Amino acid sequence: MSSTASNIDNTAPAARAPFVFATCKQGWEKALKDEAKSVPEGLRPAFMRPGLITWKCEVPPTADFVLPGIFARMSGHSIGTCKDAADLASKLGELKTHTLKLHVYPREFPEDGLPTDEWSRIDAFRTRLLKSLRDAGVAMDDDAETVLGDTVLDVIVEDDLTAPFFAGWHRHGAHSNPSPGGIPRAVIPIESPSRAWLKLVQALAFAGLETKGTHPLRGKIAVELGSAPGGASYALLQRGMRVMGIDPGAMDPRVLNFRTPQGGIPFKHLQMPAGEVAPEFLPPQADVLISDLNLAPAVMIRLVRKMQDQVHASLLILTLKINDRAVFAGLKENLTAIRDFAPGPVRATHLPGNRDEICVVAGQLG
Repeated sequence: MSSTASNIDNTAPAARAPFVFATCKQGWEKALKDEAKSVPEGLRPAFMRPGLITWKCEVPPTADFVLPGIFARMSGHSIGTCKDAADLASKLGELKTHTLKLHVYPREFPEDGLPTDEWSRIDAFRTRLLKSLRDAGVAMDDDAETVLGDTVLDVIVEDDLTAPFFAGWHRHGAHSNPSPGGIPRAVIPIESPSRAWLKLVQALAFAGLETKGTHPLRGKIAVELGSAPGGASYALLQRGMRVMGIDPGAMDPRVLNFRTPQGGIPFKHLQMPAGEVAPEFLPPQADVLISDLNLAPAVMIRLVRKMQDQVHASLLILTLKINDRAVFAGLKENLTAIRDFAPGPVRATHLPGNRDEICVVAGQLG
């Protein structure tokens, strides 16, 4: 967070754009459009590219407009396509009277993460854009990290950074994704046992637990259902957690042989189905309960509820499989079932690394 953050004018601009935008994972545009049908502003699709949709509003949206639901990765007010920084500055209107944060992120995003060198290209573009906007008289904050109430300028770029880009803006709210564009900067490491590593890291970012310079998970206890071969467990161990993995399958040796700096063994494997674990094998209290069980959501939810009754975790991170239409249609009912035993508010999203599944985060780390 920048030292000037507390001095930033976060008052909403008075002007209201008649168009709004949302981004999503490519291939999931229909799910995003279906969710938009229930928005009270009365949204009519206006423009669509893979991973990006705009709508015209029948009712002017409020400054803190956000597209509710699961599949919008980022949403807000649409500014439109811009050919360069000068074109963008000319379209900002009353936004120019406010200090803005700048988020720059790609429209096309590989599900296994964007390589570091690609982020470096985008960061260099952001630096140039930031300077050009300042030169055009726009008040910009250097820091991309946001706090509640910040007005954020969203710039969505193509692979060719010389091509026109899309711009919009949003008000950073209590439930806004903390990562610019809803895209955490994580790439599966070579040593990871599975791509579950990436999904777990993205879920932690969604939960606000991947903040630079902090170690909120260190020393905490996690119980993971469906842990084999160990990608998510490995990510938790890297962050200093003690982990109990429950799965009849075999764990990767890199997980079993993981050691703390003091030589301790932070991982324990219960090699049995989650439904067969007796209470005496479980810790009396866990901080995080995680499930990536490859089961129908209703079955998974019953198992998680039973486990939560034993470990009383303050944070749940769950994966719901949605690989058929019936399950997709029942998402609301599944989320309601989770709310019945969740330790706190329930939020759901379609992570960049999710395939036919969604991530549910409930409660917060105690």
